[in-house]
Amino acid sequence: VAGVTVMASGAFAEKGSAEIVDVSVTDTAVHYDVTVEEGENLTVVLYNDFTRREAALTEGENSGTFEQLKPNVSYILAVMGPASFGSERAVAERTVKTDETEKTDEPAPLPPPAPVTVWRGITYGCTCAVDGYFHFTMDFDDPNGYFSDFSATLEDATGNVSVCVFKADLHAEQRIDVTLRAKLLGKTATFTLTYRTADPSAPEEIVVYSVEVKI
Repeated sequence: VAGVTVMASGAFAEKGSAEIVDVSVTDTAVHYDVTVEEGENLTVVLYNDFTRREAALTEGENSGTFEQLKPNVSYILAVMGPASFGSERAVAERTVKTDETEKTDEPAPLPPPAPVTVWRGITYGCTCAVDGYFHFTMDFDDPNGYFSDFSATLEDATGNVSVCVFKADLHAEQRIDVTLRAKLLGKTATFTLTYRTADPSAPEEIVVYSVEVKI
């Protein structure tokens, strides 16, 4: 009759006593505090089905950090000691999970700047001898639609007046007849431009620009 001897689990295991005192996690790291009360050849191990990290422990207080981990992943943190036949046993263990990807507190985006209405000025000149017209171009930005009711005239010294018929594009070059039909007299005339503004920062509701020009 043959006898069979069954060894209890952990047979020939070295003595060891340790406690996982504290664990803290971030999205990519696990920090541990472990106290070893008794035992040699103990290690602290962080593992799951895909990775294993470990560090040696000594008697007394031990602290360390496992880094470069993946966010939002579960791990087992264990204190392992040698057991029979070259195996190992868990002296203490705890399940931990890394945080989700850490979010930085970014300031709220600034609102876009308010559109600005601005009048920059007028460029003008007479090419009467070439085409019989006085030309001018208005330089302005009006995203708010403050400007309206544009009017422009040329008046000679005897009181003859020629009126501008504005093009649909107010930023385009405009012109006023001098010699073809208006037949303004003399070498100078008064150029007058007026427009209405609803800009709350403007001092007047009607803006008038008037200057003597050569024709």
